[in-house]
Amino acid sequence: MPAPAPPSPSPRERLRALLQPEDPADPALPHRPGAAAPQRWAAERDVRDGLLRRVVGDVVVAADVDLDAAGRAAALALLLPAGAVAIASTAAWVLAGEAAGLPPVLEVALDAAGARRLQRDGSCGGVPVSATRSVPPPAEVVELGPLRVTTPARTLLDVARTAPQRTVRVRRALLEAGLDPADLARAGAGADGTAHVRRARRRLALVPAAPDAGEPGRPGQPHPC
Repeated sequence: MPAPAPPSPSPRERLRALLQPEDPADPALPHRPGAAAPQRWAAERDVRDGLLRRVVGDVVVAADVDLDAAGRAAALALLLPAGAVAIASTAAWVLAGEAAGLPPVLEVALDAAGARRLQRDGSCGGVPVSATRSVPPPAEVVELGPLRVTTPARTLLDVARTAPQRTVRVRRALLEAGLDPADLARAGAGADGTAHVRRARRRLALVPAAPDAGEPGRPGQPHPC
């Protein structure tokens, strides 16, 4: 059964759009529809007609555009406060795309002020976000255009710690995207004190099995925007 069409904008909304027009977005680049109802309605229509496709949240791009890692990073950056770092399964999607899969909850690390802005502004396009204040060290973060993302090795280690059911898929995707197994071994060796790292090492066959007693709990709780 097809989804119902979004309501048409009211005459007042159409008039406002005519009096306050927005610069048209380049459909070949990730973009968010304007805040005015006519722009959002037009984007919904174009998605329904197959002219646009959703990338993440309410970010769209022309349906025939195949985004690379930099394009996915640009799309996600439109939803997040400045300074946010994509981590775990979210970073895996940025780095490896559909092979890793887009998680239902976006995971980011950012400072306390950024977390408050995220909650106040609702800037994640309707997608739930799990925010932690534990920002990875600079050596484990790379810049992809406007977005910071954990390195492939740190990303896989975090997935093995926090989303074990996704480990096999993400590992395969990141290896295909260029993950160096030696980098993964170094990341695992340097992660002492991180929550659930022993279990992650076992899943990734980085060290022999060891007890998990005393490991701290996972930080960050999801909140809808």
